[in-house]
Amino acid sequence: QQQQQQEQQQEQQQQPPPRRRRDGQRGQRRPQQPVFVQLLKPPTTGRGWVVMLINVILVMLLISFLTVLADIIKNPPKLLDTLPDGKTSKEE
Repeated sequence: QQQQQQEQQQEQQQQPPPRRRRDGQRGQRRPQQPVFVQLLKPPTTGRGWVVMLINVILVMLLISFLTVLADIIKNPPKLLDTLPDGKTSKEE
């Protein structure tokens, strides 16, 4: 067993260290800016502008959907309206 342990230790010493750090302690190239600064800063690339445009469209769709949903909840439509003459159907 001691020989096996010694062989394993020798193999570990012979192997080069891994290139990537796997412990998650990777230094950032630049310090990260606060979230509000990132949100208020306009994009710098064409792809960034496209992503921002798509995000604005999605936010507008979400707002319109929530507005319509709130209106439907507040004033629900009367789907089963009775006819004014007291008839139950349009046919006579």
